Amino acid sequence: MLKLLIVDFDGTLVTIDTLDFACSINGKEEESKKFHREFLCNRDLNNDTLERRISLLKGINIATLEKSLKKNNFLRPGVRDLFQYLQRNNIMTVICSGNVMPILNYYANLLDIDYIIGTDIEVKDNCITGKIKGKIPPNFKKVKCSSLIEEYSINEDEIAILGDSISDIKMMELGKHRYFINPKDGVEKLVENSIIVDSIYDFLKIITTL
Repeated sequence: MLKLLIVDFDGTLVTIDTLDFACSINGKEEESKKFHREFLCNRDLNNDTLERRISLLKGINIATLEKSLKKNNFLRPGVRDLFQYLQRNNIMTVICSGNVMPILNYYANLLDIDYIIGTDIEVKDNCITGKIKGKIPPNFKKVKCSSLIEEYSINEDEIAILGDSISDIKMMELGKHRYFINPKDGVEKLVENSIIVDSIYDFLKIITTL
């Protein structure tokens, strides 16, 4: 029986990279995309490119960011149905992403997500400073999710994971049920027993059988 869904965010639940979108408020979208391409090409697991992207957010007001997301939330079709099903069936939900907490918190409230794992950043006077709080540990997605799984004593065969890129590979090791949507650069070939789904609706059909 499924007890926990761990899901990546950008490119998985939403159709765009919302960190790029946030940087566009400062006119820095293309710079953010450049750094992200470097991450995907070089597999920068030390998160240097993420820190550079977050620096581009300096000065953005949280209210302005949330107002922009309200105009277009970029959710994939079926996402609301997915989380409504999970809530009805008391299945714990976790968004695990390298994205910043102000963006993830907005979607957590929108979709009634149980837990958010993301990058904590400095906010002063409701404005983003462009700095990360503390250090991001290597494989932080797996590390953070592991702690949650241990806290609730959830077994591997009770966990489903949905992602789209190389940053999700280590996280995939935590669950028996591994899925990719719109996978990038053949990442699904690097994860044993993973399944590609064409849409969130298809994914929903699958997890109702777990």
